[in-house]
Amino acid sequence: MAVVDPSDGGRAFLSATWGEKVAFYAGSLDAYDLVLRVSGDGLRVNAPEYCRVDVRDVLCTVPQLPAGKNFVLPMRGSRLSAVATYKRSSGSLHRAQARQ
Repeated sequence: MAVVDPSDGGRAFLSATWGEKVAFYAGSLDAYDLVLRVSGDGLRVNAPEYCRVDVRDVLCTVPQLPAGKNFVLPMRGSRLSAVATYKRSSGSLHRAQARQ
């Protein structure tokens, strides 16, 4: 499953292969202040330099993701939901969400 924010001219998208990974692709423009929040039951992730536990969710922050690059979060769990918020250099804020 891949979700695109239609208002984003840079064509970034959030992709989820449930039970394996969630990935954010920056698209054709740099993405700034990326925050990826993953919720679910029995959640397990492996990205300690970018992610931390926030109550029952895993919150990942990436200050800058260059155009054409991606952030991949290997994970396990069930009843999963992922929300990505990010900015473009213009300051515009965008959001993409995927649910299992």
